[in-house]
Amino acid sequence: MKVDIFDVGHGACSVITCPDGQRLMIDCGSKTDPPYWWPSIQFYGETFAGLILTNLDEDHVRDFESTLTNLRVATVCINNTIDAARLKLMKPDGMGTGVKAVHGYLQNPSCLNLTVGLPQVTVSLFRLPYGTFNDTNNLSLITFVEYGQFCIIYPGDLEEEGWKQALLSPEFRALLRRVCLFVTSHHGRENGYCAELFGPALCTPYAFIISDKEMVHDTQETTAWYREHAKGMHKILANPWDTPETRYVFTTRSDCCISINVPADGNFVLYRNSDVQRNVEPKN
Repeated sequence: MKVDIFDVGHGACSVITCPDGQRLMIDCGSKTDPPYWWPSIQFYGETFAGLILTNLDEDHVRDFESTLTNLRVATVCINNTIDAARLKLMKPDGMGTGVKAVHGYLQNPSCLNLTVGLPQVTVSLFRLPYGTFNDTNNLSLITFVEYGQFCIIYPGDLEEEGWKQALLSPEFRALLRRVCLFVTSHHGRENGYCAELFGPALCTPYAFIISDKEMVHDTQETTAWYREHAKGMHKILANPWDTPETRYVFTTRSDCCISINVPADGNFVLYRNSDVQRNVEPKN
């Protein structure tokens, strides 16, 4: 299995490629400043078994309409307790282009889905129901992807109170114990951090991955917090990093596109992979 986490600035987009070639996209954020990038252009005309939207804010769904138009996507997974009316209530200040497209998609209740058919990879989706929380962050669709002994978590923009609610579920805690790589919630923001998640009895990943742009908010300064909870990546075998020391936190803002090669035995290799993300200049 291969995992690519793309540099979309303050946003999110990742693609899982299964051993049989089937693919899953998690979020469809885009990069609208140089170097430009959109998943709908990078993967134009290609087939995906599913698209998971972990969070219904613009930075996770900006390219949603073009992704569905330009790609062949078999299924879309969204927190199935959010319908069009509820999404509109959660956006009192208006909707961006991507959120408007999701709102239109949700007009058809039959589109709500929480399963993806990938025979070689296990995808587990966990969500809190609308009413428990009424904001897009804490209604994030927490996504676990497993292959063999490897597990990666994509928690969307879940905030501390949402994490605490999720921890009440034995099924969620069991999934959390298997996590090897942890994509941080809310792009590494302070309100996405929950210390109660981590520890030998619950979750001690090898490393954390932050998908975000250059530091512009004080709340981005959480790298040291996450570092304390990671085992560390001791072997980087492909495309070696500029420095040989053990790494605990990786960020798209400094490492660009991050790729993970995962063999069946779970001995994964994480590396910087700028070749996989093609810069696309916008047309006038």
